[in-house]
Order: sequence, then C-alpha cells, then structure tokens
Amino acid sequence: MTPPARRPYRLFGRNALLLAALIIVGQILGALVFYFFVQQPRTERYAAALAENAAAVAGALQALDGESRQRFVTAFNAGTEHQGKATAGPGRPLERLMLRQVSSQLALHGIEALWREDSGGTLYLRLKLDGEDYWLASRGPFRRQTIPGAALLAWTLGGALAVLGAFLIQRRLDRPLRALVAAARSLGQGHRPPPLAEEGPEEIRSVGRAFNQMNAALAEAERERVLMLAGVSHDLRTPLAKLRLAVELSGDTEAPGLAADMARHCRQIDAIIDQFLDFARSDDGEPPRRTDIAELLHSALAAAGGEAFRLEIQPGLPTLMLRRQAMLRLLGNLLGNALHHGAPDFVLRAGCEGGELHIAVLDRGPGIPPAEAEALMRPFARGSAARGGPPGAGLGLAIVDRVARLHGGSLALLPREGGGLEARLSLPLERLDASGAHAVDTAARH
Repeated sequence: MTPPARRPYRLFGRNALLLAALIIVGQILGALVFYFFVQQPRTERYAAALAENAAAVAGALQALDGESRQRFVTAFNAGTEHQGKATAGPGRPLERLMLRQVSSQLALHGIEALWREDSGGTLYLRLKLDGEDYWLASRGPFRRQTIPGAALLAWTLGGALAVLGAFLIQRRLDRPLRALVAAARSLGQGHRPPPLAEEGPEEIRSVGRAFNQMNAALAEAERERVLMLAGVSHDLRTPLAKLRLAVELSGDTEAPGLAADMARHCRQIDAIIDQFLDFARSDDGEPPRRTDIAELLHSALAAAGGEAFRLEIQPGLPTLMLRRQAMLRLLGNLLGNALHHGAPDFVLRAGCEGGELHIAVLDRGPGIPPAEAEALMRPFARGSAARGGPPGAGLGLAIVDRVARLHGGSLALLPREGGGLEARLSLPLERLDASGAHAVDTAARH
C-alpha cells in the first residue's frame, strides 16, 4: 500500500502552497469572469446577428428562381476566404454555444441549420429551399484565434512576480521565527543566546521582545543564584575550617572515637560545600581547548583516587575541543558516585560509536530504578538507594547533566548488564572536533 503523501508541516511550506493555490484560483476565476461576462455575451450577439442575416437571406432566396438563387449565394460568399474542404463542425465550446443560439433563432423562421467549417475557420450555414442546398459562408468570430504572446507573457510574469512577492513576504516572517527557534533550542541546552533582533510585524516583534525579557530574567536569576550559593558556601567554609582545626587539636582523650567522627563529618560537610561551589560555578567562561581523551580519563582517575577502577579505552580516540576543568568535574562526580553508592567491579570505559564519543562509568551496586533516572538529574534530588548512604547535597548528577549539555551531549543512567549501573556520557564528535562547545552555540543560532 502506497503511503499517503506527507503534507508540509513547516510554516514556510504551508504558506507557500497556500499562496500558490490562491494565485491559481485567482487566474481561474479571472478566466471564468472573462468567459461569462465578455466572451459569452459577444458570442450571443454575433449569433443573433447571424441568425437575422440568415433569415433575411432565406427570405430573399424564396423570391428568386433557381439560377438567380445560385448567383445570389455566390455573390454573398464572395467576400469570404475559403481554405480547404469544409468538414463537420463546429467543435470548439464557444462555436457550439453560437450554434445553439443561431439554430434556436433560425428555427423560429422554419430554417434548419447545418454547419461545416474549413481549415481557415470559415463557417458554412446550409439553407434548404425547394429540395436544394445553399451554403452561406460566414467568417466565424473565433477564426484563427490564439492566445496572444503578449497575454501569455503577461500571465507568466504576473504569476512569477506574485510567487516571488509571496516568497519574500513569507521569508521575512520566517527568518525571525527561525531565529527564535534556534535561540530557544540554545537556551534549552544550557547556553545564553544573544538577544533577538526585534524586527518584522508587531506580532513577531512582541514574541521576540518577550523572549529577550525572559532570557534576561533567567540570566539575572542565574547570577543571583550563583552569587547566593557562592556566598553561603564561602561563609560556611571559614567556621568549618576552624571547627576542623579545633577537633584536631582537642585530641581523643575524653571521648574515644568522637574526634574521629567529628573530623569525618567535617570532611563530609566540606565535600557538600564543594558541590555547592561546583554547581554555582558557571562553566561558560572556560574556553574549550584541544583535549586528549585518554589523558583526561587518567587525570580524572588520579584526582578521584580511582585505583579501584579498571580503565578500558578504545585505541585511536580523537582529540576534541572540550572545557577541560568542567569535564574533570563531570568525571569526578561520576567516579565519586560509583565509589560511594556502588560496589566493585568498577569500570571506566571510553569509545566511539555512531558519530559519538561514549564515556561510561560502571559499577555493581544496587543501580537506579528507570523511573527515578530522569528525576535524579535535577538539583538536590537523591535516589532511594542513596538516602541511607553517605550524606550529600544531591547536586552531583545535576552538575554532570549541565556540563554534558554545555558540550552538546547527554547523560543516560542505564542498568548494567549483569547487575549494577552504567552512567553513560555521549558527546557528538562532529560538533566538538573543530570548534568545541562553541560549535553548539553556532549551530543553534543558525
């Protein structure tokens, strides 16, 4: 079964088809108006005049003898050009209309009309008198009529200009809408697109103005959030350092183990503050640079104390344009989550497939239910398996997801074959091969 033709779903395609259809309908309506109000009345007038002349000729022939009748008909037809043998006709719509008109009026005079037409367009009307046929020649009103070249040229140019005008008008409407779509897509990927040009019709300008206001409000809220989190984290870091120093100086003389517990809690609070600072930090300011993937993974393992991980790197991985510090924070969070909430066997794997670089952190822990995977990427969200484990702020996966989107990639939390969790980062090779994360912005704007 042949699938139905797909209709154009883009606004530009729909409007272009609509305008083309309107132009065609306008041409058809113009032709109908010309036919009914110009050509048809002219044909009817000609038919009435021809019927009157034929009736007058028939009356004159009735008063003449046979030889005089033939001389009269010859003289009557003398002013008409004859080309070729006459055949049955007429066959064109307007001539059929004229035939009906003339026949109906000649019938009132008792005259039967029979038509012939030669190659020159001359029409012949047969009058039957006393058993003899007399053919009266008449130059038809449509003789050798063709559509003039000037008319064809005018119709063609008019249609072309109308289509071109419709294209330019629609393009002017489509350009700001495409810019709005690109800016919205860029904003959804975590970037801050430049303000849109507020141009075009008032409705389009209003949409662009509203988007610019929303973009500015989001940027201001982001700045305030970063400032607040950084300020709170900094203010907490100072008394925490004093508390840790006091615990270390107090020793463990009065309450065995208490100082060690307090020191451990201080380290946990310090780690939470680090997460707040990482989440508050904007990575847009770090320029991308050419990064060796294998070296990046080794550095991330060394910084995270990941001796328990088995490293599996596909040979020949390309160097990509990445924000190195942001990627180190991303990998540090994934490795830390696996160590804190998972269980051996730990694997850090990297390879290319399907035009993407895949970096996966695998463990044999309890995993994450599929229903919770998406929710865990939101700030301050914690899974059911992590709530009874080591304390945290619930910002690790949110940081990973933000950095991934900053590079045009994505994070997926998948069940590992044989049990456990696979946290897979996917980065597009094409976008990051030449111009890094900035290519995401450029592609979104165009």
